[in-house]
Amino acid sequence: MTTLITSLPHSTNDGRSTDLARLIFLAQLDADGVHYTVETPCYGFWYDDDSTLYQDETSLVTMTGSAAAIRKAVARFGEQAGQIEMLFVQYRDGYVLEIGEGKAAAQSLARKHGGATLKPNGEAWSFSYASLVAGVDYADTNVVR
Repeated sequence: MTTLITSLPHSTNDGRSTDLARLIFLAQLDADGVHYTVETPCYGFWYDDDSTLYQDETSLVTMTGSAAAIRKAVARFGEQAGQIEMLFVQYRDGYVLEIGEGKAAAQSLARKHGGATLKPNGEAWSFSYASLVAGVDYADTNVVR
């Protein structure tokens, strides 16, 4: 059994809701026997190549089960929601790079580590992550930049 973490944005890059894609994602996990917890609302923070800070409301999902089933569900969400990439964290030693407190800490951690998640309890976490990428790990036909 593998434990993986992902972050599901609540809207697409052009502002459309991902509610349906998130429901399909969770239904797929249920169908594949993957156990999961959802922390929401969270806020994801990241910097783009042009050093612009972005943030979006997200749900942080921790999943335990078949790595292939989890990867398939995350990739399907990424494709349906038109995401350029999807956060993909393996739960293991060193998976958390740093923890802070509050929005300012999340922004600082995002600059330092490339991204951060502000959890509902106010903790800001930066993860050691790999990502699933549109056009590599799933189709990029729905990506809106």
